[in-house]
Parts: sequence; C-alpha cells; structure tokens
Amino acid sequence: VGGGRYSQKMSITDNLLTAGTARISTTASDVECDFSLDVDRDLGVVLIERNVLRPDGNPANDAYTSTGFELTEDHAMVRNNLLLDMNLAARGACGAGDVHLLHNTVYLTPTTSGLNVGNGDFLNVDLPAVNGWEVRNNLVWSENPGSNGPGHLVLLGSTAGVVLGDNLYYKPLRPQAFGTGTLAAPALHDLSGWQALGLDAGSRWAEPRLL
Repeated sequence: VGGGRYSQKMSITDNLLTAGTARISTTASDVECDFSLDVDRDLGVVLIERNVLRPDGNPANDAYTSTGFELTEDHAMVRNNLLLDMNLAARGACGAGDVHLLHNTVYLTPTTSGLNVGNGDFLNVDLPAVNGWEVRNNLVWSENPGSNGPGHLVLLGSTAGVVLGDNLYYKPLRPQAFGTGTLAAPALHDLSGWQALGLDAGSRWAEPRLL
C-alpha cells in the first residue's frame, strides 16, 4: 500500500496486509529518496491505524525482506497496528520528519525469516537522520535470534531526531538489543545502557505474557 499520490490527507486503516516487500510505504516513487517529481513531495498527513501486517508465505515477499512500515515522507501517524513476523517492523530514511509510532504491537516468532532479521526487528533508521520522530507505548516481543549480526531490536544511524519512551521490549536471546551507528559495526547496549544515552525513558524489558 502506498502513501497516496496528490493527496494532502490520507488514512490507511482496518486492513489485513500480507503481500509486498513493504506492506505499507509512504514512498510515492519507485526510487527511494528521489523527490524530484511533484508526486514524491508533500504527501500530507497520513494516518496508518488498526492494520494487521503478516507474512503471506511467498519467499519473494517474506524471506527476502518483509518491512512493515517504510517511512520516508513527512507527517505520518502510525498507531494501534499489529505486526506479525515482519522481519523489519518499521524503517525510516530520507530525512522523514514528524512521524509518530504509537501503541503498536510487534511480535516475531522463532521462525521469522528475511534479509533484515537482526538489523532492527522493531526499528531501523538510516542516515540521513530523520527528525521529529516520536516512538512511544509500543509492545515489541522478538523470539528470533537474528540471522544478520547480533540481532538488534532497534538500530539508529543517529540518535538525533528520535524520541523513544514508555515502550515494552523483550528479546530474551539478545539482551544487548539496541544499537547506534553503522550496520556493520554498531555500538550495542542493553536497555539500561540505552537509557543512559537519554533514550527510552520509562521503557521496560519484560516478558509480555500475551499467550
């Protein structure tokens, strides 16, 4: 699902989405970070709410890379969604600003597959840095050990422009699940070390006990 062309306001709500390498994307162009055309500029406020994103069993969509939300445009509210076995729940890039990830539930089973597993199960923010991101009140439970690298929950190219807080995290196989810097050589932290950087105030590391 794309973020909408020529629209200043759009909502993507109450869908069950199983196909596509990115289930929901705010990138209008096929060329990421190319905003040379009017269609790729100023999509307006996009509300993404109450959607269920899950695998469809097609390796081309799942085992290659299955991103839940691809957020590269300004002004998105992403809340109250359920993401199952998306090997990268949310990715931000291209300097996207004014993005809010609130009250989402992310669960990765031990059988989650894909190119990006372990490169930020919940959140991966590339450089150039995004700005004005709010990531709060999300439940993130990953039972996947990670097939790439040490298995991060969150990987930020830069901590600037991102505010995290009041999230519940659990990845028992990888307690040092938070990384900053490059994908090839990130600085890794457990939650207490992460919070010492001024990130995720009020967040907890605990088993959600949903089952």
